[in-house]
Amino acid sequence: MASPVKTTIKPPVADDEPSGFEWRDVPNTELNGDRRHDAYPEKLRRSIEAIQEYNAGLELSEQFAITGSLLRQLTKVKPGKVKEWMSDRTAELNSYNSGFAPRQNTGKPDPRSVIKWSEAAYGAYEW
Repeated sequence: MASPVKTTIKPPVADDEPSGFEWRDVPNTELNGDRRHDAYPEKLRRSIEAIQEYNAGLELSEQFAITGSLLRQLTKVKPGKVKEWMSDRTAELNSYNSGFAPRQNTGKPDPRSVIKWSEAAYGAYEW
């Protein structure tokens, strides 16, 4: 009599459990829908990249400043995680945002209607 085959059931990944992914290799569609906490740095990195790409060549008054609010709107990452990530990059962000008006993003279109992560680099997706 053959011995029974043992199957291993892999438990689901908890929200705060590291996934082991190299997030830069994850397509936009997968990253956009992923809610694991270790996905947030890549979501924020792609959002910064997308904001800078959107701003390139626009008049200063038409550009978006990189703010926590803007990043939360684009990524849907929790405010505490956005703040933590931004605090590690304060000098870079301040340098990029220098020259912007205090309410730079007021009166601008919905960010998700005009700013998208690079589809050429990471694949097509829908917010």
